[in-house]
Amino acid sequence: FSPDNYDDGALIRLCGLINAARYVDSKLQEWSDDVDFLEMRIAEIDSNLHNKDEGIDWGCFFGEEIKNLSELETNWLMEIIAVILRAFENLSWEYVQNKEHFEEEQEVLSPVRLSATMDLVVCTDFVEALDVLRSQLQVLKTSLNPKDFLDLWRSVAEGLDHFISCSILSSEIHFSDRGVGQFETDMQALFCIFQPFCARPQAFF
Repeated sequence: FSPDNYDDGALIRLCGLINAARYVDSKLQEWSDDVDFLEMRIAEIDSNLHNKDEGIDWGCFFGEEIKNLSELETNWLMEIIAVILRAFENLSWEYVQNKEHFEEEQEVLSPVRLSATMDLVVCTDFVEALDVLRSQLQVLKTSLNPKDFLDLWRSVAEGLDHFISCSILSSEIHFSDRGVGQFETDMQALFCIFQPFCARPQAFF
């Protein structure tokens, strides 16, 4: 599973692993609460008084297992996020490098004509990146548990915001009026991808 070689099947299998880890994690916590392990826990605590791992909750019989599952889950989520962001960066590279999208001047036209021409469409160099991102998030929405998906899409939005800010807004681009309109149109298209997940996706950018 990498930005250059991935498919929906690999993404779905990875979601299955994450869901399984979360399920087993929850079951272990239930068993720790429901089953009386008092004697074993006392013996375990006594044997570890002088060698206690602060990262383990010794009040939970399966504390170490739960901690390991949580780490696996986090690592897999971070891998998915990294691949999504890298794929978006690769597919939008020409878009962010081509300053003509934003610096091209609008021809001097009458106010009525100018207003009509400002109804822009999404830049062609940006469409594929948006389409792949939308497809990936749809697969994740249907395959991943709600809690992890919530954390994931918010992290993806944060990463995209950082990428766009660093590659476009912080570069030496002299935005024309038309360029401002084009950038706004492209960003609205990006916000629409996250629209199914929250009421105001622009708040994350």
